[in-house]
Formats: sequence, structure tokens, C-alpha cells
Amino acid sequence: MAPVHWADAPPFATVFSSTMRMQTLASYMRLQTDQVAWPMRMQRQRPLKASRENWNKQGIQSSQATTEFGSPGSLSEIGCVAVKLPDPTLLHEGSDDGREGSRVGGKRESDGGAERGGGRAGCVDERDQGGCLAHEREGQRRQDKEELLWARCSAALPFDDLHQAEIEALCTMSSTRRRLTFAGGRIALRRAMALAHCGNVSCAPVLKGDDGAPCMPAEMLLGSISHTDGLAVAVAATAQRDWQRRALGVDVERVSRESPMRLTKRILAPDEALRLGDLGMPAGAELTLRFSMKEALYKALFPLVRRSIPWHSVVANPTLDGLCELDLSRLEQHASTRLVAEARWVIVDDFFLTSASAFLL
Repeated sequence: MAPVHWADAPPFATVFSSTMRMQTLASYMRLQTDQVAWPMRMQRQRPLKASRENWNKQGIQSSQATTEFGSPGSLSEIGCVAVKLPDPTLLHEGSDDGREGSRVGGKRESDGGAERGGGRAGCVDERDQGGCLAHEREGQRRQDKEELLWARCSAALPFDDLHQAEIEALCTMSSTRRRLTFAGGRIALRRAMALAHCGNVSCAPVLKGDDGAPCMPAEMLLGSISHTDGLAVAVAATAQRDWQRRALGVDVERVSRESPMRLTKRILAPDEALRLGDLGMPAGAELTLRFSMKEALYKALFPLVRRSIPWHSVVANPTLDGLCELDLSRLEQHASTRLVAEARWVIVDDFFLTSASAFLL
């Protein structure tokens, strides 16, 4: 199957998909994929850019390994799917859902109920009435614009890929951006679950939990969702045992949306900052990648430690082969626990895709 590039793909099309079989988090992993060969060994290979084109040029072969795993950090199979979202420039046009504007005619709406002069409440003079009417018209205009934008963007939405409860959840959202990212994330996750052979993936909805993470429809299912303008990505797997001690994380960021360098000290530990520039990309782009890597690791580690994870407690240094060197010793000391984790990254068109898996020892 030929690669489908993001710019050429229709809305809600799958632009990246892969299945991974991991033998241990500390040794190596194998993968079969339609579009890109992920790195197969944890050891550093000769330098190469972590892109679809260069991996294909290197001729790295996919694997059909079916070995059952018995080590602590193993999962049966991990599916990863990225789904294109409608044009982000359209989203920006209607991203304001009209909830702003709590001030009317220079006064807060709550002030309108105060008694004035003749004892009338609400808008008591022509200026106040004009302000209220203008506010109502502006709110209606924004709502109409939002509904029009939603009608345009949802025309290609594959509602058959969504559970009825997820569609009902969409109806409660006033913002087109929230609707699209919610739907795109669930579509990507359901396709990832199908790719990883997670069973009947349409039997139950995937709604948002109290911590913001998706509530998987079955106990043994693991999953994670991320999205940015133009793309939603998800990973899913089945844990045949010890599922309470395993977790996955995924994140996606725009390559072209470089992070301000003033955030370096906040995001990177001192020893990470010393290695900024190892990948040969612009410093702002590499900082975005490192931020994304830590976001994916946070999603995989937080369910296991259930406490705040300081930025500097996880040392993550991405390598040129698309993998990552990790040091969790500070987090282990902070959380008084032992952990094993693995992370990887890939560039798909203008997006960094990062993923992580973790196991509580």
C-alpha cells in the first residue's frame, strides 16, 4: 500500500498506521506497517533522520513475529493510527463559541439586575438596551457561524465509526474544534484497536474520564489519544495479564510549530539541555519533539504512579534512529516505586508522533 500523505488525504482518512510487537521494553521491538518501517533495535544504528522517506530508503524490513511475551514490560500487540482532521484554517474561523463577552455595554451582565433610578432592573436606558441587543446579535451570529462550520466539517465524518453515546457527547459540545478533535480521536482509537485485534471495538463508547484520559471499553484494553490542528492519533493494545500495571501514551505536535527557547529550562533537565542539538534539526523544533516525548511519557506513567510528575524527573533523550534513551531514576525516587518504560518517535509529514509504554514493577 502506497503512503498516504497528509496534504493529499481526505478528512478523517488514515494517514499513518502500524502494529508493533514488543518482546521487552528493555531489548527490542518489531513492527509490521503499511507505510513506514519503525526502528527495530534499541541500539543506535548508523545516523538517519526519523522520517518515512529515509526509513524506506534504508530498506528496514517489517516483521511477522508472533512470539508470546513473558517479560514484565511486554504487551501482546500495539496498534497506532493517525487520522487527518479537516483543514485547521477552517477550524480557526469558528473556534470562538460565543461564551466570551461577559461584559455588556461596559458593565458585567450581573450588574444589569441592580436597581437604578426608577427602580427598573436589567437594561434600563437606551444605551444599555442597545448593548444587550448587540450582544445577543453577536452571540447569535457566532452560533450561526459555528453551526455552518460544523455542517461543512462534519460532512465527511464517518458516524458509523462512532458509538451512539459518543455522538450524543458531540451534541453537547458548542465548539466545532472540540467536536472534531473528540470525534477524530475516537475514530483513530477505534481503528487502532481494530488494528491491534482488540476484539469487538464498537461494543462500548470511549468517553472521557475524570482525569481527561479516555475510558477504555474493557479492563484489559490500554489506549491513549492526542490531537492537534489537522491530526488525531491514538495507540491501543490488549494486556493479557497485569493490565493494571501497564499503560500507553501518545502525543502529536506540529514540526513547524517550534517551541520558544525560553521554555528550555522548564521542559528540559540540565543534562537534557546539554544534548539539545543532537538530532541536527532547528533547536525550536527539537524542543517541540522533546516536549512531545515527555507528554507521551506522562500519559503512560501517570496512571501507574498517580501523582504529579515534575518535568525534570523524567530524562528523555530522543535518538536519531527514532527511539529514546530514558532515565526514570528521579521519578522512581519521587514516587517510591520502580518503573520500566520505552518511548519512540517518528515524523509523518509536518507532525511529530511520539509514543510511550510503561510497566510498574
